[in-house]
Amino acid sequence: MLSACDGAHWPLALQLLDEIHDAQLKPDAVCYSAAIAACDQGQQWQLALQLLRQSEPNVVAYSAAVSACRKSGQWPWALHLLREMRRFELESNLVTYNAAIGACEECGSGDIGRAVVSGSDVLHPSQSLGDI
Repeated sequence: MLSACDGAHWPLALQLLDEIHDAQLKPDAVCYSAAIAACDQGQQWQLALQLLRQSEPNVVAYSAAVSACRKSGQWPWALHLLREMRRFELESNLVTYNAAIGACEECGSGDIGRAVVSGSDVLHPSQSLGDI
């Protein structure tokens, strides 16, 4: 049901997650990943990141969150999420890398995106992106 929520229906995806919680059930990674993908489609990057923080770390959820950051021009967040994936030992995939590089290219920082994807950590670990 959650995966049927496209960009225009991201509020429904959030409502369904709330109903799962209200029923005293615990949403799994698939539920969170679908809700994050709906937020991605609806260009709701901040909500996508909030949901990511509630989910168990997984590649699908992170890829959708990186994509949401790309669509909203939030390239520093996209790169931050790639760094988090490494910390959680999650294997980034082509979707994740393309979204991160695309986010950087759209903001004129394509070299930074390519450097991060190649393994360089452009953002110093002490740099903070602030709270969501």
